[in-house]
Amino acid sequence: GDRVVSELLDAGLERATLKKIWDLADADEDGDMTLDEFVVAMYLADRAKRGTDPPASLGDLPSGTFPPSFSSLHATTTTTRPDDDDDDDDD
Repeated sequence: GDRVVSELLDAGLERATLKKIWDLADADEDGDMTLDEFVVAMYLADRAKRGTDPPASLGDLPSGTFPPSFSSLHATTTTTRPDDDDDDDDD
């Protein structure tokens, strides 16, 4: 937890932006970050440093922003299951 906070503070963003990033990334709202949640937080922090405000929800990000394994982070994030592509091989 403390290392994640330190990494986010090092981004040099306003506290309000950091809070929004944390709230978006901490999908299970337990106050700690899993590796997937940390990746989301760092991605959002990098975007914010480049001038893009955090989205209202992760579902507002373009499809495919995160790999399918991240789909469990938020119900609003949609992904295609990898085995769905196998049907195309039968053509």
